[in-house]
Amino acid sequence: MATPLLSIKDLSVSFGGGHSPVQAVDGVSIDIAPGASVAVVGESGSGKSTLARTILDLLPAAGLPQVAGSFAFDGRALDAAGRRGLRGRQVAMVFQGPLSYLDPLMQVGRQIAEVLAVHDPAAPAGRVAELLAQVQLKPGTETAFPHELSGGMRQRVMIAMALACGARLLIADEPTTALDVTTQAEILALISKLRAETGMALLLISHDLGVVSTMCDEVHVMYRGRVIEAGSVARVFARPEHDYTRSLIAAGSARKAPVEQSPGLSEAPVLKLEGIRKTFGKGRHAAEVLRGCGIALHRGETLALVGESGSGKSTLAKVALSLLRPDAGRLELLGRDLLAMPAGELRRARTAMYPVFQDSSEAFNPRRPVSGILGQALAVAGVPPSEHEARAIDVLEQVHLTPGAAYLHRYAHEMSGGQRQRLAIARALATGAEVLVADEPLSGADVSIRDRVVALLRELQAERQLAILFITHDIWLARSFAHRVAVMYKGEIVEEGPAGEIIDAPRHPYTQRLVSAAPVVREDSLAPAT
Repeated sequence: MATPLLSIKDLSVSFGGGHSPVQAVDGVSIDIAPGASVAVVGESGSGKSTLARTILDLLPAAGLPQVAGSFAFDGRALDAAGRRGLRGRQVAMVFQGPLSYLDPLMQVGRQIAEVLAVHDPAAPAGRVAELLAQVQLKPGTETAFPHELSGGMRQRVMIAMALACGARLLIADEPTTALDVTTQAEILALISKLRAETGMALLLISHDLGVVSTMCDEVHVMYRGRVIEAGSVARVFARPEHDYTRSLIAAGSARKAPVEQSPGLSEAPVLKLEGIRKTFGKGRHAAEVLRGCGIALHRGETLALVGESGSGKSTLAKVALSLLRPDAGRLELLGRDLLAMPAGELRRARTAMYPVFQDSSEAFNPRRPVSGILGQALAVAGVPPSEHEARAIDVLEQVHLTPGAAYLHRYAHEMSGGQRQRLAIARALATGAEVLVADEPLSGADVSIRDRVVALLRELQAERQLAILFITHDIWLARSFAHRVAVMYKGEIVEEGPAGEIIDAPRHPYTQRLVSAAPVVREDSLAPAT
């Protein structure tokens, strides 16, 4: 049997020390052959990223990590110092949020050159331009700063750094999370192309089984720090042995039936936008972002707004929330023209509508406990202060944060991602909102968090007849959650209709491209339904 490129045996990682350490990884063994593509999948907290970071000894010292087990690279045993020696030259890593790992004050070309200076001082002068061309970035990109690049371009810069010194193994930790489907497809195609050209192996960390089925030959499923199932992608996806693996596959499958049409479509819409136009900048720098957009949202209905980054989705949402005034068009909420209202009346009227933001970690005042966060929303809704605590407990329990009283004195940073997103929904309910505008509320969330939040929104919608404008780049989530889908492209709605019809039989070429780019666990890779 050939010697593995990387061999991990009985790896255990705990944090905190003392009498009650937190066990993040528990007895994991993985072998990666030269040129192989291996995935590690699981929900947030399963230990995936801890495993990946341990390989290169990148765990934070502040967490007091305790590491046990053995590592070997190309047959050579490695201690912590030996694993650090792999960085760059033998093993490279691409992280989830490239903006957090690029120096905001340094041009990207200089950052790539810095990697070369550390690991390959003899690299020729034109190596930076060569690397940028290899990841399909245009000449001149080397002079740009990270904030001047799109998310996909920044990820390409990170891949260029990983390629700089000819690494034999690429560790990609959620490399496409929060990217739109077309950009995600481009990044995945680029990684596949570069692997074919260089022969490097891939260790992909992901919670998206659609991506795994596209990219990898072997998969290890992690749950609570342990590998509960492993094997070829074809075998595990067709005949999963563990209930948790089955739930992951079901969540990433195209088999989910679309929801039926909302009965509220026969009534007047609660939110209506007509002929919305918005241009940013002036003269030759003017950019028309919205070009006569219109949508109608009915009581008890979810309308998904889908499209790639830059299509105008978030700008349209800001107009709907009256956070941005359009250059032209009409905006009606509950039959009233918001654009014709004076400021004071507008503030009162738009309490019937509330946003749920993408990043729950940044959606709350870090200095306010939950009681203060909800108390502020209740005050806006005109609830007397004497009733705040009882009403706050009530809305917390409506979103299944129970018992509600136990959460009142917590701060948002003390809650998990799923709990924070439920708190965001509770805050919207506290205002008495009849319309939720949710802008990528589940972007980057793992399967378990996503499914819990979606189930909660469905439950609340049925109870309160909420209307939900749901902005997403997840095509399959839109198909299974929304009643209708509107597709945005370059500031226009190019296709709209029942979710199942739009996603399963798209008519517009752009919608066809979006659907074909969205990775999914296809039915032909699954075991027959029983």
